[in-house]
Amino acid sequence: MAEISYEMIKPEDADEVVAFIRRHFFEDEPLNRSLKLGECKELEIFSTESLPEHISFKAVRNGEILGVMINGVVHKNSDAPHADFSGHEKFQKIITMSEGLEHQCDIFGRFPELQSYVDGRIMCVANSARGLGIAGRLVEETLKHMISENLSLIYIQCSSLYSARVLEKLNFSEILTLKYEDYKIDGQQVFSPEKPHESVKIFIKRL
Repeated sequence: MAEISYEMIKPEDADEVVAFIRRHFFEDEPLNRSLKLGECKELEIFSTESLPEHISFKAVRNGEILGVMINGVVHKNSDAPHADFSGHEKFQKIITMSEGLEHQCDIFGRFPELQSYVDGRIMCVANSARGLGIAGRLVEETLKHMISENLSLIYIQCSSLYSARVLEKLNFSEILTLKYEDYKIDGQQVFSPEKPHESVKIFIKRL
Protein backbone atom coordinates (compact mmCIF):
# COMPACT_ATOMS: atom_id res chain seq x y z
CA MET A 1 0.00 0.00 0.00
CA ALA A 2 1.28 3.47 -0.87
CA GLU A 3 2.61 5.64 1.93
CA ILE A 4 0.65 8.60 3.27
CA SER A 5 2.26 11.97 2.58
CA TYR A 6 1.61 15.18 4.51
CA GLU A 7 1.48 18.43 2.57
CA MET A 8 0.62 22.05 3.09
CA ILE A 9 -2.78 22.96 1.63
CA LYS A 10 -2.51 25.64 -1.04
CA PRO A 11 -5.28 28.09 -1.97
CA GLU A 12 -5.70 26.30 -5.31
CA ASP A 13 -6.61 23.13 -3.37
CA ALA A 14 -9.81 24.78 -2.10
CA ASP A 15 -12.25 22.86 -4.32
CA GLU A 16 -10.68 19.52 -3.40
CA VAL A 17 -10.74 20.42 0.29
CA VAL A 18 -14.39 21.48 0.13
CA ALA A 19 -15.30 18.19 -1.59
CA PHE A 20 -13.54 16.24 1.17
CA ILE A 21 -15.20 18.25 3.94
CA ARG A 22 -18.64 17.85 2.35
CA ARG A 23 -18.13 14.08 2.29
CA HIS A 24 -16.76 13.67 5.79
CA PHE A 25 -16.91 16.69 8.10
CA PHE A 26 -20.46 17.75 7.21
CA GLU A 27 -21.79 14.33 8.17
CA ASP A 28 -19.43 13.14 10.91
CA GLU A 29 -18.66 16.16 13.09
CA PRO A 30 -20.79 15.83 16.28
CA LEU A 31 -22.40 19.28 16.22
CA ASN A 32 -23.18 19.07 12.51
CA ARG A 33 -24.84 15.69 13.09
CA SER A 34 -26.71 17.01 16.12
CA LEU A 35 -28.19 19.90 14.13
CA LYS A 36 -28.65 17.90 10.89
CA LEU A 37 -26.69 20.71 9.26
CA GLY A 38 -27.33 19.76 5.63
CA GLU A 39 -25.91 21.82 2.79
CA CYS A 40 -23.91 24.75 4.15
CA LYS A 41 -22.06 27.18 1.89
CA GLU A 42 -21.08 29.10 5.02
CA LEU A 43 -19.15 26.13 6.37
CA GLU A 44 -17.43 25.77 3.00
CA ILE A 45 -16.30 29.40 3.26
CA PHE A 46 -15.17 28.87 6.85
CA SER A 47 -13.18 25.83 5.71
CA THR A 48 -11.23 27.65 3.02
CA GLU A 49 -10.97 31.34 3.90
CA SER A 50 -7.68 30.85 5.79
CA LEU A 51 -5.93 28.75 3.10
CA PRO A 52 -3.98 31.76 1.74
CA GLU A 53 -2.21 31.92 5.11
CA HIS A 54 -0.36 28.69 4.20
CA ILE A 55 -0.72 27.05 7.59
CA SER A 56 -3.19 24.21 6.88
CA PHE A 57 -2.24 20.61 6.08
CA LYS A 58 -3.60 17.52 4.35
CA ALA A 59 -2.82 13.81 4.41
CA VAL A 60 -2.72 12.29 0.93
CA ARG A 61 -2.38 8.75 -0.44
CA ASN A 62 -2.44 7.97 -4.16
CA GLY A 63 -3.67 11.48 -4.83
CA GLU A 64 -6.65 11.10 -2.48
CA ILE A 65 -7.11 13.30 0.60
CA LEU A 66 -7.47 11.19 3.73
CA GLY A 67 -7.47 13.98 6.29
CA VAL A 68 -7.18 17.73 6.72
CA MET A 69 -6.30 20.18 9.45
CA ILE A 70 -7.52 23.67 8.65
CA ASN A 71 -5.80 26.40 10.64
CA GLY A 72 -5.87 30.18 10.70
CA VAL A 73 -3.81 32.87 12.39
CA VAL A 74 -5.48 35.22 14.90
CA HIS A 75 -3.75 38.60 15.23
CA LYS A 76 -3.87 40.87 18.26
CA ASN A 77 -5.98 44.00 17.78
CA SER A 78 -6.95 42.87 14.30
CA ASP A 79 -9.56 45.02 12.59
CA ALA A 80 -10.23 42.43 9.91
CA PRO A 81 -14.00 41.96 9.50
CA HIS A 82 -15.52 38.68 10.66
CA ALA A 83 -17.32 36.64 8.04
CA ASP A 84 -21.10 36.79 8.38
CA PHE A 85 -22.63 33.32 8.72
CA SER A 86 -26.07 34.47 9.84
CA GLY A 87 -27.56 33.31 6.54
CA HIS A 88 -27.42 29.73 7.83
CA GLU A 89 -29.21 29.58 11.17
CA LYS A 90 -27.86 26.17 12.20
CA PHE A 91 -24.22 26.94 11.38
CA GLN A 92 -24.56 30.30 13.13
CA LYS A 93 -25.43 28.42 16.33
CA ILE A 94 -22.08 26.62 16.14
CA ILE A 95 -20.20 29.85 15.40
CA THR A 96 -21.95 31.67 18.26
CA MET A 97 -20.86 29.06 20.80
CA SER A 98 -17.37 28.85 19.33
CA GLU A 99 -16.80 32.61 19.40
CA GLY A 100 -18.20 32.82 22.92
CA LEU A 101 -15.76 30.18 24.15
CA GLU A 102 -12.84 31.87 22.41
CA HIS A 103 -13.77 35.15 24.08
CA GLN A 104 -14.04 33.37 27.43
CA CYS A 105 -10.58 31.84 27.01
CA ASP A 106 -9.13 35.29 26.19
CA ILE A 107 -5.79 34.07 24.85
CA PHE A 108 -4.31 37.55 24.45
CA GLY A 109 -5.38 38.39 28.00
CA ARG A 110 -3.75 35.22 29.33
CA PHE A 111 -0.59 35.75 27.31
CA PRO A 112 -0.22 39.53 26.77
CA GLU A 113 3.19 39.08 25.17
CA LEU A 114 1.62 37.29 22.20
CA GLN A 115 0.96 39.20 18.98
CA SER A 116 -0.71 36.26 17.23
CA TYR A 117 -1.65 32.61 17.67
CA VAL A 118 -2.83 29.72 15.54
CA ASP A 119 -6.49 28.72 15.64
CA GLY A 120 -7.00 25.04 14.79
CA ARG A 121 -10.37 25.28 13.05
CA ILE A 122 -11.11 21.87 11.55
CA MET A 123 -9.57 18.46 12.08
CA CYS A 124 -11.13 15.73 9.96
CA VAL A 125 -10.06 12.26 8.87
CA ALA A 126 -11.94 10.03 6.42
CA ASN A 127 -13.77 7.11 8.03
CA SER A 128 -11.78 4.66 5.92
CA ALA A 129 -8.48 6.05 7.23
CA ARG A 130 -9.14 6.19 10.95
CA GLY A 131 -6.79 4.42 13.32
CA LEU A 132 -3.72 5.26 11.22
CA GLY A 133 -2.55 8.15 13.36
CA ILE A 134 -3.39 10.71 10.69
CA ALA A 135 -4.96 13.31 12.99
CA GLY A 136 -1.98 13.32 15.31
CA ARG A 137 0.44 13.63 12.43
CA LEU A 138 -1.52 16.58 10.97
CA VAL A 139 -1.22 18.33 14.33
CA GLU A 140 2.50 17.59 14.44
CA GLU A 141 2.97 19.00 10.93
CA THR A 142 1.19 22.16 12.06
CA LEU A 143 3.44 22.46 15.13
CA LYS A 144 6.58 22.05 13.04
CA HIS A 145 5.46 24.75 10.65
CA MET A 146 4.59 27.05 13.55
CA ILE A 147 8.15 26.82 14.81
CA SER A 148 9.50 27.83 11.41
CA GLU A 149 7.11 30.81 11.37
CA ASN A 150 7.83 31.88 14.98
CA LEU A 151 4.25 31.19 16.05
CA SER A 152 4.36 30.04 19.65
CA LEU A 153 0.80 29.07 20.61
CA ILE A 154 -1.99 27.02 19.07
CA TYR A 155 -5.60 27.03 20.29
CA ILE A 156 -8.02 24.24 19.36
CA GLN A 157 -11.68 23.68 20.23
CA CYS A 158 -12.63 20.01 20.20
CA SER A 159 -16.31 19.22 19.77
CA SER A 160 -15.46 15.51 19.47
CA LEU A 161 -14.14 13.17 22.14
CA TYR A 162 -11.86 11.59 19.54
CA SER A 163 -10.10 14.83 18.57
CA ALA A 164 -9.72 15.68 22.27
CA ARG A 165 -7.95 12.35 22.82
CA VAL A 166 -5.53 13.15 20.00
CA LEU A 167 -4.52 16.39 21.69
CA GLU A 168 -4.24 14.77 25.11
CA LYS A 169 -1.75 12.27 23.66
CA LEU A 170 0.26 15.17 22.26
CA ASN A 171 0.43 16.80 25.70
CA PHE A 172 -1.79 19.76 24.96
CA SER A 173 -3.15 21.64 27.98
CA GLU A 174 -6.92 21.64 28.50
CA ILE A 175 -8.03 25.10 29.60
CA LEU A 176 -11.83 24.88 29.43
CA THR A 177 -14.60 22.26 29.22
CA LEU A 178 -18.27 22.92 28.55
CA LYS A 179 -20.78 20.09 28.75
CA TYR A 180 -23.33 20.25 25.96
CA GLU A 181 -26.12 19.75 28.46
CA ASP A 182 -25.03 22.97 30.19
CA TYR A 183 -25.00 25.13 27.06
CA LYS A 184 -28.49 26.60 26.74
CA ILE A 185 -30.09 29.55 25.00
CA ASP A 186 -33.42 30.78 26.39
CA GLY A 187 -33.41 27.74 28.67
CA GLN A 188 -33.15 25.27 25.80
CA GLN A 189 -30.21 22.92 25.24
CA VAL A 190 -28.75 23.79 21.82
CA PHE A 191 -26.67 20.71 21.00
CA SER A 192 -27.38 17.07 21.80
CA PRO A 193 -24.65 15.06 20.06
CA GLU A 194 -24.62 11.30 20.12
CA LYS A 195 -22.47 9.64 22.76
CA PRO A 196 -19.58 9.55 23.50
CA HIS A 197 -19.48 13.28 22.63
CA GLU A 198 -20.61 15.01 25.82
CA SER A 199 -18.65 18.26 25.88
CA VAL A 200 -16.58 20.74 23.94
CA LYS A 201 -13.02 21.03 25.23
CA ILE A 202 -10.52 23.80 24.61
CA PHE A 203 -6.82 22.97 24.36
CA ILE A 204 -3.70 25.04 23.88
CA LYS A 205 -0.06 24.24 23.36
CA ARG A 206 2.88 26.63 23.71
CA LEU A 207 6.04 26.03 21.76
